[in-house]
Amino acid sequence: LGLTASAWHDAVAPDSATTIEATPPSPAVPGASRAPWRWEHVLNDAQVIGGLSRWERRLRGYREELQVREAAARADDPASPRHLGLARRVTWTDELIAFAGPLVREMAAWPGHDDWGAWLERLAHLAPRVLTAPARVLATLAELRPLAGITGVSLPEVCEVLRDRLTHLPVPPPDSRYGRVFVGTPDQVRGRVFDYVCVPGLAERVFPQRSRQDPLLLDAERVRLSTDLAVDDDRVAVERLQLRLAVGAAGQALLVSYASMETAQARPRVPSFYALDVQRAVTGVVAGYQALMRDAQQRSGARLSWPAPQDPACAIDAAEHDLSVLQHYLRGPDADITGRGRYLFDLNPALRRALLARHFRLKPAWTAHDGLMAPADALARHRLAARPYSASALQRFAICPYQFYLSTILRLEPREEAQPLTTLDPLTRGSMVHEMLADVMRAFIARGWTPPQAAQDLEAHAVADAIVSRIAVDYSDRLMPPIARVWDDAVAAMRRDLHEWLARLLRQQDAWTPAYVEMGVGFSGGFGRDQASRREEAILPDGTRLHGVVDLLERRGADEWRITDYKTGKYRLTDRIEVNGGRTLQPILYAMAVEAVLGGRVSASRLSYCTAEGDYVERDWPVSGAAGDATRARGLEVLAVVDRAIASGHLPAAPDANACAYCDFQAVCGPGAQLVPRRKDSHALEDLKELRRWR
Repeated sequence: LGLTASAWHDAVAPDSATTIEATPPSPAVPGASRAPWRWEHVLNDAQVIGGLSRWERRLRGYREELQVREAAARADDPASPRHLGLARRVTWTDELIAFAGPLVREMAAWPGHDDWGAWLERLAHLAPRVLTAPARVLATLAELRPLAGITGVSLPEVCEVLRDRLTHLPVPPPDSRYGRVFVGTPDQVRGRVFDYVCVPGLAERVFPQRSRQDPLLLDAERVRLSTDLAVDDDRVAVERLQLRLAVGAAGQALLVSYASMETAQARPRVPSFYALDVQRAVTGVVAGYQALMRDAQQRSGARLSWPAPQDPACAIDAAEHDLSVLQHYLRGPDADITGRGRYLFDLNPALRRALLARHFRLKPAWTAHDGLMAPADALARHRLAARPYSASALQRFAICPYQFYLSTILRLEPREEAQPLTTLDPLTRGSMVHEMLADVMRAFIARGWTPPQAAQDLEAHAVADAIVSRIAVDYSDRLMPPIARVWDDAVAAMRRDLHEWLARLLRQQDAWTPAYVEMGVGFSGGFGRDQASRREEAILPDGTRLHGVVDLLERRGADEWRITDYKTGKYRLTDRIEVNGGRTLQPILYAMAVEAVLGGRVSASRLSYCTAEGDYVERDWPVSGAAGDATRARGLEVLAVVDRAIASGHLPAAPDANACAYCDFQAVCGPGAQLVPRRKDSHALEDLKELRRWR
């Protein structure tokens, strides 16, 4: 646990004498609420380090970024809970702005220099407004009252004086110390005696740490300059004093320990020479490292593969005790094993649930521990004809029925993972690209370039470039990017992608005329959608209710349509596919939805990968003629499979190959979810297996 003698001060325990107890803090101000733990994530994501202007600019920009991502997530899949989670984060950000805004503005108005008394008054006034339990901070400030007459004190000097005092606040001792465990640093046991003392961390490079001189001023130069400058020998002397203080506090017994394994690197640790000093003081001889390690191993019995002692009485916590008890029965006779672990069920309800879940997941029969195994018609109100679904949501069923249930029916929010600020957020980038494409196409429609011709090449590129610049400036003003280089690189990449997409568009010679851009089905206008968007949902031939947004809808003649759905990711499709095993449904379902809402006939539907990452591939789907009838029939068969699964109430965790690597809900299923279906009765998965075989 220690890092050096001085770092032992901080690592083994706080720089305070404290006792292990659970006393919930009470608010310092009546009616005050605790600061949500999410605020820390908001501050980290918003990159608010700096003065007042950056606080206000970055929090406002972060809020706008969340709103952009929320709108993009809602447009991508209205049934997904992702946009609901982002909306909640907007609320948390609003709460933080309301709380921290006045405080930061007040602190920004503080003078650069003032006397100590004025600084203490300001801090004493601030503490109850920002701390749940400010009593110890106020006591620390009161101790500095004698400094009140000193003038010309700057704020950095105040911070320097208060840093250590407020970083390591002592916890007041309880009224009665008996029956409690004292946890403290070696300095805090001066003059104290305890029956039993535990000294952890006597491992090499932990306590002591590796000796390093200051490379900017070596010890020889320090000695030559001044005897007051600390050298490496002084550090060693302080370490030895720390050890003597800790050892000398023991009255009846002393327990010295070290971590025998460094689990992060899977290699053994070596005890420090201080452990040898303790052994020499006890036995009078120095047996050496090997003998000390062998003796420690024999006493503990712990090993990396089974981190528990041989004797349960030597365990230091409940986990070690349970492992120590169980290891004796792993290879024993069945008669002796039966019932030996029953106490675990009674002591730990969480462990009981975990063990039972693992037991049932290993059984051949499907149970509630393998996903949703509900009675028939339990999800009647979620059938495809009872509520609307988006094409993106329906595609999740083939990937994993349980993921479909969690995200689309339960609408669980995916867990947010911290990402390095080296690239633009994918949702934000996708939202910007779609807005650029939509505005470019609307500009061409307004100019009568429907479609644009090669003769309009230069003017078309100028229009597109101006739109990219305008949207980039607009988003930049709203989002306030924390790292300008990341933002500039992302915008430059989007500009290149748009120009390349436009160049390919100008080379196309067809008779399709753009009619609607961002056409909503089941959504009215607004949020960048075309004003001709229809609020009513589309009812497909089998009764499925569908909603979504078609990126581009083109007309040829009076009643012939072509659908284009833009993609900004990688192109991963193979040749000659219809439904791609149920994973690609948008071209087919959108075709039937447009016909149901607008009438006419959709004779072409395609996915357009409009970025360099997708290699600018345009993939056409057969939706007309005999091939189109077969494709539409196959799409309706996919919907029938999904509807039967919902009707039966059986949506197990049966992920497709490598699906768990990209799933937002791995924490729900736990590790090894892809291996579980192999042990189960395969009859329940016949429809799913057949669906995944469809090309």
